[in-house]
Order: sequence, then C-alpha cells, then structure tokens
Amino acid sequence: MTSTEHCQIDHGRLDKAHYFHTLLQEAQRVDIISTAQAQQMQTDCMSLLATLANEYTRGRSSSIRNDTAERLMLSAMYTLGVVLICMPSPDAAANALIAQPVSGLYTLGKTAIERKISQAARTYSQLKARALQLKNILYNDTLFEGIPLFFEKYDSAYSAHDTPASIDYPLSRRLERQSGIQYISEYLQCLTHETAFCSHFCDIDALLSGYHAGFEDLLINIFDIVLACALGCTLLGKPAPYIQMTPNDQEALARLLSPMSARQIKQALIKAATALCTDLDIRSVSLQLYIRSAVVRLCGRLNIAIHTQRIDTIFVCAKPASMHHTHFQDCPKMSDPHFRALTNELHLCATARDKAGIIAQDIHSFTDLTDVLGASCIWTNEFAAIFNTLSDSILALLSYTVPKHGDTAHYTEAELAWHQAYRSFECTMDARRKRRVLTIAQSLQPTGI
Repeated sequence: MTSTEHCQIDHGRLDKAHYFHTLLQEAQRVDIISTAQAQQMQTDCMSLLATLANEYTRGRSSSIRNDTAERLMLSAMYTLGVVLICMPSPDAAANALIAQPVSGLYTLGKTAIERKISQAARTYSQLKARALQLKNILYNDTLFEGIPLFFEKYDSAYSAHDTPASIDYPLSRRLERQSGIQYISEYLQCLTHETAFCSHFCDIDALLSGYHAGFEDLLINIFDIVLACALGCTLLGKPAPYIQMTPNDQEALARLLSPMSARQIKQALIKAATALCTDLDIRSVSLQLYIRSAVVRLCGRLNIAIHTQRIDTIFVCAKPASMHHTHFQDCPKMSDPHFRALTNELHLCATARDKAGIIAQDIHSFTDLTDVLGASCIWTNEFAAIFNTLSDSILALLSYTVPKHGDTAHYTEAELAWHQAYRSFECTMDARRKRRVLTIAQSLQPTGI
C-alpha cells in the first residue's frame, strides 16, 4: 500500500449518491486499497447482505427475490457511504475502510442516518413555521405535502438510498447528484436559506405576477427573482427592503450596466449583495455565502439579458395580484355532421379508456367537449376516468363552467349528469391537483365559452 501522502484521491471522481462504490474504485486506482483488500471488502458486503436479508424476512426464508436483494444491497452501500462521506477527506475515508470492518462501518452509518433524520425533521419544522405566504403552487405543495412524505415513508433500514418525497419546487442552487436523507437534508438547508432571505420582503406575489401572469403554477425559483430585484434596487440607491421597480428603473439599470464588462458587472453585483446583507442585518455567514453564489450565477443570465436588450427579464416590474387574470379563447366548433359522427363513435366504444383516447384526439374546442359530455354517449361510471385524462387547465374550465348553486332549470338531464359527475370527481381529486385546478379556475376570464 502506498502512503496516502503521495496518492491523493480525486474528489471529482466520487459520486455522492454512490460514495462507497466510487470511493472503493478510486482508492484501488491510486493504490491506497489493494486488490486483495477490495475483494475482502466485497466478500464482507455479501455477508452484510445476507444479514440484512435475514432481518428483512425475519428469519422465515433463506432466499429473497433478485430485486429485493438489489434494493437491500443499494441501501447498505448508501449507509456505508453516509459515514464515509463525513470523513475529513476521501483518503481518510479510504483508510477507514481498511482499518474498520464493513459491519462496523455499517453500524456507524445507521447511527449517522438516524441523526440526520432527526436534524432534518427539526429543520423542516422550523422551515414550515416560517414559510412564505405565497400563491405559487409548487412552492406550497412541495413544502406542505411533498416533503412530509419523506418523513412518513423513508425506510432507513432497507431502502436508505430512496427519496420517497415529491419535490417539484426548484432551488436556486442545483444540488449535486444525491438521494435519501442526504438529499432531503441539503434541500431543506437550501430552502431554509432562500426562505430566510425572501422573508425580508413584502408583496412577493405582486413581483411574481409581474414576472409571469401564470406565476401560481409556474416552475420558477422565487428566491432568484426576489434577489435580482433587490440587487437592482440597491444599485439604484433605493433603501432595503425594496423590490418594487418601474420601467424607468429598468432603463436606468440598462444605462448603468450596459457599458460594463462582465467582470465589472460581477463586481458591482457582489458589492450590492454585501450592502444588501448589511441593510437587512443578515448575519448568518452560510446565508451570505448562499447569496453570493446565487449572485455569481445571476451574472451569466444578466450578461445575456443586457446583450439581447431584455434586462426586464431579470429586473421585473411588480404587478398587483388583483390585475392578474387568465384569459381563455375557445377554438372553433366542429361541424354538425362531424359532431354526430363523433358521438356515434363514442356510443360504440366499449371502454372509458377508448373514449378518452377519441376525445383527446378529435376534440379541440371546449364547447365541443362540454357538448359531448352532455350528449348521453358517456356512461356515469366512465366520467371520472375521462376527467382524469384532461389537463389541469381544461379541468379548471369545467370547474368554472359547472353551476355551483344548484341551478338545474336550464340544463338537460344528461348535462346535469356530467355536472354531478364532475363535482364528485373534483371532491376525490388529490389535494395538490385540486389546488392547482381551483387556482386556475379562480383567475379565469373566459371569452367564447
């Protein structure tokens, strides 16, 4: 074995999601671990797998399915990686592999995972208590529904490598390839930083509305948008916490930044970020570093925006939420002969799945869709399956269209049947989708329905 002083492992070759496996490969490549030692470790891993399989079946069976064995092995490798990645350096981790048995490292890994779960739960509890009051659906769904799934379903014993959570909201910072408790811990830490910064500002929804009219269900990072506008206001000498900009402010920033080189723009933004942290009394060093790294990423986008004369995409003018509406213009209806042929075809279909396929392929007008729903060619027990294939926007239009106060005088029996079927479907919709649909429905300003 060659001394680790002369055989440094390249950290860039290590995969956080598969740390044990890639560490073992790299340690062999630089001769920290010999081939014989690596083979012994692999043998020890197989013994560990046998122990886990026995625990998993509670001793009732000596064999398990291949996919279960693979899952248990991935979980064990992940658990080993959790303790090894906490070592001072990759070389130190490689030496720990030599000095300690695999079973001992696995026990340490289990303890480390349980500790991380407890820490992550505390972080989440604090984050939830300080959550931003925003209308962005992905932010709310991830924070209040997606993340809790992890703590409910995470199996640290036999699926430690899995991440049973629905994480749709994008962070400003792209996380390295990770999974399990390591991913959720880092995600929560980043979201805590972003939430702490944004909590200094008011009227964020108005700012997001200015960024995009459909900001409620848009896949955006809120922190990046708020930070850019806060920096823009700081550059213009406006007091913190100020993020409201005007078209005149955008023009002033364009005049200020356009003559600068990329290096000068970066220096100006970093200086503005430092001043902003001082004005907002942000003392957390980790949050300051997080903001600085986001500023560096912002510079690239800002340079492109200046070059294309679209600085308004970075420094956004707020738009009061009350001004936000979603406008809808229906497509032309199909001809009467075409409509009759379509309903006849639907009558002949044997399954709701086939009917849903025809509707998706042949119907392009919302009026035609509602006419088909009320044409007595869809059975009561088929409506839910068809509704489930429709987009959130179309469901929002249906929600907007269906009478809410028992108005039955102006509708046929078939129309009342699909109205009732839709109301029942809406009640059984999962909470996240229902929130998206109702948010869109509340903002609708239809034309031609």
